[in-house]
Amino acid sequence: MKKQIRYRDSIEMLSEDFFNLWKNRISMELERVKIEVDEPEFATEEYLIFMKKATIVKAAYKAAKTLQAHIETNHRDELNFSKENSFPRKWMENPKIKTATDRCPAFYIILNYINNRNRRWRGEEYRNMIAEAKSFIGDVKYKKKNNETNRNRKHDYSTFLTNNAFYKTMTKETSLSKNTIQRYIAAFEHIGYLELLHDGKNKGRLYADGFFVENPDNKKRKISFMIESNVSLKKGLEKLPELINSYQRLNKEK
Repeated sequence: MKKQIRYRDSIEMLSEDFFNLWKNRISMELERVKIEVDEPEFATEEYLIFMKKATIVKAAYKAAKTLQAHIETNHRDELNFSKENSFPRKWMENPKIKTATDRCPAFYIILNYINNRNRRWRGEEYRNMIAEAKSFIGDVKYKKKNNETNRNRKHDYSTFLTNNAFYKTMTKETSLSKNTIQRYIAAFEHIGYLELLHDGKNKGRLYADGFFVENPDNKKRKISFMIESNVSLKKGLEKLPELINSYQRLNKEK
């Protein structure tokens, strides 16, 4: 019961904060413009009513823009949240990691896009992914590291190929530029989130972002390489802004 009360109170408080911010901003705007003053001479009553309505509407619009800026600055994670997304996870709230990722506005967008892209693929889509990977690397599969359970069992990689079709789809669905996506992918490879399986040059680079395991009911479940137990990856996340900026400079020099 206490948890339910705290949950309800926190939601109501956030709603009230947003309402008050918007309301106070409207009040400030109305006070500033003083709608009773500077009425045009010989104006009709209809014109005066419209003028005052316009002033109120503009005040509400400015207040809404203020609220929008406030939300974009202070509630970025909630704004970008989708029930489909797996990230951010609790361990990413580490102050050093959060400070770094907050400086990388496209981080969670790209991370979740890559993770969600094939997470629910089954049947033909899944088989096509495996066939595409085989065309570059043969029958190579992921084998768990020594400190992981069932390390003798091999698993299908979760892969994607950075060809023109991939970038065309991703830029459309994320509204990010190709250059931005490429810089993040390069940084992700550097810190160990993405594993480069094959560099096909003009045909694209084949990356793995995780692997698939089979549940007891024979359904496949995707396991991401973005995991808390990877210490070097976590340290890499702390340096993510610098890495992304370095790839930006490299692209400019080409």
